[in-house]
Amino acid sequence: MDAPRKIVCSLLIALLGTALSGYAQNLANKGELILSDPFEGSLGKGELVDIQDGWKRRVSFGDWTRRADGSVTAENVPEDGHGPVLTLIAPVRDIIIECEFQIPATPKKDRHFRIFLDRSDYRGHTIQSTANVSSVFRPVGLTLQHISKKDDAQKTIIQDIEFGPTPIELKPNTWYKMRFDIVGNKAWTVVNGVSLYGRNKVLHVEKNKIGLNPGMAGGRIRNFNAWTVASENDDAGVAEALDAINDRFQNVDVDIVEWPEETRAQFGKLKRIAFVAYPKDKPSGKLPLLITLHGGGGRNMSLRDQLVRSSNVKGLALAERAGKPLILLEPNSADIWDPDTLDQMLDHVLETRTDIDESRIYVMGHSMGGFGTLAWISRSADRFAAAAPGGFSYEIQPEQVEALVDLPVWGLVGGDDGNRVDGVRLMVERLRAAGNDRVKHTVFPGASHTQGNAAVFSHVELVDWMLEH
Repeated sequence: MDAPRKIVCSLLIALLGTALSGYAQNLANKGELILSDPFEGSLGKGELVDIQDGWKRRVSFGDWTRRADGSVTAENVPEDGHGPVLTLIAPVRDIIIECEFQIPATPKKDRHFRIFLDRSDYRGHTIQSTANVSSVFRPVGLTLQHISKKDDAQKTIIQDIEFGPTPIELKPNTWYKMRFDIVGNKAWTVVNGVSLYGRNKVLHVEKNKIGLNPGMAGGRIRNFNAWTVASENDDAGVAEALDAINDRFQNVDVDIVEWPEETRAQFGKLKRIAFVAYPKDKPSGKLPLLITLHGGGGRNMSLRDQLVRSSNVKGLALAERAGKPLILLEPNSADIWDPDTLDQMLDHVLETRTDIDESRIYVMGHSMGGFGTLAWISRSADRFAAAAPGGFSYEIQPEQVEALVDLPVWGLVGGDDGNRVDGVRLMVERLRAAGNDRVKHTVFPGASHTQGNAAVFSHVELVDWMLEH
């Protein structure tokens, strides 16, 4: 995102909540410190040294020297045929690692620092984080990488899964900290404010060693520490996913907002983060607001997975496809949608923002989001200019029909979506019978529940129709 759009983003988001763009959230929270400063004692090559609590250390390649300030200098030994590696040996699964490093000033190739985790019966690296200035063996920038190889003389690569590279600035002879979190099948790393998040099913296996590897140009390290994982952060990977979405989207900018602490008690089961999209070229004046409610699957998803899913098949995807002059807000809930909570949320949004046209507020959803939309508009029909509940099986009640007799409503459903087809049809029929002549009905032929969701959030005509009201 360029500088002018970042300024617009800040202006749009600041009133709503706390903008989190560019915010890198650790994957995990630290538990027990299990290894600290493992450089005491002999640093002879190949010597297996007991260091603490069952951990052992071995200098696998290069010459390593401990300095008076506690840091360790690594020098390459050409005869080794490999850059310097110091190996820490013990069984680990979930772990948080931090280590400070310096890239040497000498303008040589192969200036990098990486931390890798391996297992004894595995060729390659289960997972590695690399901050690379000039190594010819791996991409320049920050990368997360899983590599598996055949057990042959050439160590032929079977699989290479890479996250990144992401550009990173590293100055010579300057201390930087690499943090590396591995939890289950997820990994996250950060260096100098640049972060990466990735997932791979192989990561959950037990690892038996940690490798510290300056490049062949050598380098210095200090302050190595490792912890168990106390807990996992729900919003890990959100900032990284957000950057990827904004790189891909052409019509809208997407950001995430954190509801202010003082309002969360009023917001029931809403998760603390919501998603927002707005036109890259924001027109002057007030804009319509479209609120999209996710389905039941989102209740137990991580916020990162919800964000990615929304950019593919939910509200953010619809905003990008439509490319219309509107603001899209997608809250996230850990439970079924509650109209009282949603009214509290909308009150807060309208109280804190001045760029929304209060006469042009729309809401839509599918599945649990469709039922939530119907429940909300039945309670607060006068707040909305139009609504689109879809993909639900609930049978609309007489008092709801009475409340919605004047509201433009468009019901949408997949044609092969079981009793949800009847739920949407009954809503449409009963609203029409009550005198609502602004009701539309769309059945996507042969579409299952999942396909119906994709069809609803691809239906740009729906946005056009809403904006007519």
